[in-house]
Amino acid sequence: MKMKRIVSLCLSFLLLTSVAVAAETPAATEPSYEITPVTDQTMIRVWGTAVEVGENRVHLNNSNEEDIYSDIILNVGEETLVLDAVTGEKVSFDQVKENDVVYAYVGPAMTMSLPPQAFAQLILCNIPADFGVPSLVQAQSVAACGEGYDVRVDAETVLHMDKDVELLASESVAEPALESLKPGDVLLTWRQSGETACEAQGTVTKAMAFAVDYAGWLYAAPGELSVNGTAVELAEGTEPFVQDGKLMIPLRLVVEALGGKTEWDRESRTIQVLDAEGQVLYALNADESTYSKESGVELDLMVPAVLKDGTTFLAAEDVLRLQNLKLEVR
Repeated sequence: MKMKRIVSLCLSFLLLTSVAVAAETPAATEPSYEITPVTDQTMIRVWGTAVEVGENRVHLNNSNEEDIYSDIILNVGEETLVLDAVTGEKVSFDQVKENDVVYAYVGPAMTMSLPPQAFAQLILCNIPADFGVPSLVQAQSVAACGEGYDVRVDAETVLHMDKDVELLASESVAEPALESLKPGDVLLTWRQSGETACEAQGTVTKAMAFAVDYAGWLYAAPGELSVNGTAVELAEGTEPFVQDGKLMIPLRLVVEALGGKTEWDRESRTIQVLDAEGQVLYALNADESTYSKESGVELDLMVPAVLKDGTTFLAAEDVLRLQNLKLEVR
């Protein structure tokens, strides 16, 4: 399915066009820390004039000397999604003509050739002069505001989506609904200039939604923890805390909030983590800096697990990766 490739390679991602949004800024009395969005992947936006169009490729070039991808060849396959930039309708690649201005999104894998080559995940064509080309963004947080929602897409930008916004279906989201938006969702957004509602920096008039294969989303700060938008009850001694610049999170509470469970082997001091269906996701040694999955191969944690008053804490990045969660940035 064409959309499945786009979802797997770019929709579980942080766009290069946005600023890294994972850094938390605690109160002045708290130690500083930063959470790296390890479950986000990079999607690169490229654009230019189609100087050459072949059967399965297009050569783009633009005059922006500061753009490191000003000259690039895009390879096109059955999994490439080609959309009309104005309507959002799916079109065939043969609508891309020489001398047309084209925008595209590609994965980070590129050849070392000159010009570099990359596989096009999404192509936007049929772009009129002076048209505001839609941009692909990932929701870092979603908050109700007025009769719509504010969607944070990076550290600097919040977009407002009113109740009357036009939502377009995709192969991964057949019936998009504003109230179903959540952190991690990816949106192709058409925006309007002028006044904005609430605290937003822009207003979305139309959007196409793409589903992302996350198990859920997580927000954490010293003394705070929520999973899928619901606050986790924290008993004394289980609160997230900062250690050596990393936010440490109680693993069991996150797993249980997702419907899973942990099994502790006192003799071997190992923890098995099971999902809601009882399947083992991974195992880790409470005293080591490694974990293992079904293959049995040991992999490194970002930082060693910490056992504190009977509770095992992992760095936020390790929890995000192991549980396949999206970091919610408020």
